[in-house]
Amino acid sequence: MAYDDRDEPLPTGLLSALAQNMQAMSAFAALDAEARAQLIARAAETHSRAEMQALVNDLPRVERAHRL
Repeated sequence: MAYDDRDEPLPTGLLSALAQNMQAMSAFAALDAEARAQLIARAAETHSRAEMQALVNDLPRVERAHRL
């Protein structure tokens, strides 16, 4: 995963969810720095495991749309 350590730290729940979804992990790595930062901020605001999972499961679609 192409993540710069100088960026905001990843929330633990996001790391865990990405580790379980390789397609989402690849999509996260393909995002530019601004899109990654926005996703990290959204992840930090989740209140449940299901909410985090939904965010991560949606990543491949978001990444594809971001490329267009």
